[in-house]
Amino acid sequence: MTMSAPVFAISIFKEMMLLISNGPLLKLLALDLEKKTLVERANYRERWPIVQISTHGNMICTGSRRESICFYEYQPGVAGERSFDKLKFLKSRQRIVDFQLNTTFTSTTTRAGIIDDLMDLVTLDTSRIGNLNEPPEFKTQRA
Repeated sequence: MTMSAPVFAISIFKEMMLLISNGPLLKLLALDLEKKTLVERANYRERWPIVQISTHGNMICTGSRRESICFYEYQPGVAGERSFDKLKFLKSRQRIVDFQLNTTFTSTTTRAGIIDDLMDLVTLDTSRIGNLNEPPEFKTQRA
């Protein structure tokens, strides 16, 4: 398989699949054992070259050279040789340096290293959950 642009990031995804960044194009490739080759199953084009890929379950997060990240959900196609899977775009954020992705939440960090906010990946709620740079108030209960 030849690529039309440089590959900046590669990530293993699910069983026998790879996510690669082919310049600004995010590609999902699957290993075809009969033909002994990689087959493209899905793709999504971003504005800037993708330099980082992170995954957890069906969630995919990409980071670009222009300090932004995008979130996607993998949606498998109908079973069959000609089915084409889908990378559903969920949300993007700008001016991000680092991120953490788990089953339900992601935290975004600004260029200055300040934790900006949390996003619920289930409901895509991006409302602020308090000021994350101050210690939380702890309430004690007496027995």
